[in-house]
Amino acid sequence: MKKFLAILLLLTIYANGQSAKVVAFTATKRTIHAHIGRMPVAIFLKVHKQFAEHDQTYYSVQGWYRKKSSRTKIPIVGVYNGSLTLFRFDDKNSRSKILDFESKKPDLFSKAQDLEHSEGYAEKFSIAKYDREIKASWESGNQKMPLYFAPDETTEILEKRELLVITAANGKTHHVNLLGLIPERKRFSFVGICALKSGSRVLLNYEYTYNQNSQGRCGAGIESGYVTLLLDKNYKVTSAKDVQTESCNDDLEVEKNPKDPNLLTTNDLRNNKVTKWRIDAKKAQIIKVN
Repeated sequence: MKKFLAILLLLTIYANGQSAKVVAFTATKRTIHAHIGRMPVAIFLKVHKQFAEHDQTYYSVQGWYRKKSSRTKIPIVGVYNGSLTLFRFDDKNSRSKILDFESKKPDLFSKAQDLEHSEGYAEKFSIAKYDREIKASWESGNQKMPLYFAPDETTEILEKRELLVITAANGKTHHVNLLGLIPERKRFSFVGICALKSGSRVLLNYEYTYNQNSQGRCGAGIESGYVTLLLDKNYKVTSAKDVQTESCNDDLEVEKNPKDPNLLTTNDLRNNKVTKWRIDAKKAQIIKVN
């Protein structure tokens, strides 16, 4: 019996020998792949400084671009606020003006406009975003050519990321990108992880404000719930299931049990349906109990 218990204990330690956490951060650099006409190029950019005034924010960026046929990295600087204006200057002073937002204009918007129309450049990239459409061009002297991007390419330099970082029983670290697994879900926190024969199961909690405009519908209303992930043995996501527990937008209320924090009740006002749930962190599950 003692031998059996010892084996069971070892199996339990192995099953729980992995750990996990959620890490949220904002990426501030990116490599973008594009074509100047038919010529493929790679553009690397990183944020240099942030400039904010009232509700407006701009960034100066620096980096390089390289033609696919060459290893030479050509220095570029620019202005970023979702759209991008990039310059190749041959003199240091012109580069510094862009990076430090040096302009005699009175306000931030006017300064940005002034810098985006800088002259004396050797090359200029103009990348404007309209919703999901990108209109872009490259120019040098009297030459002007369209700048093309692949449909799945992004020109976002700043990108919010949330990663599930898992340390396996063997000490190896694995990363799972959480944003985009379930549309709109964000601000995750780790609840539990459980080893399975086929891989692992992970339970995450999320909670965020649906509408930042406090005067609008569901102003400052909370969206919350749980996401269950199934991972294979290589820690790749095979399934993502969402259980929403609170939503002003969907008329869903939640009540937590004051005596047991692992019990909660959801009230679907739209469909007049009450459901009780239990949170099991050890098994990484949210279970319906009625």
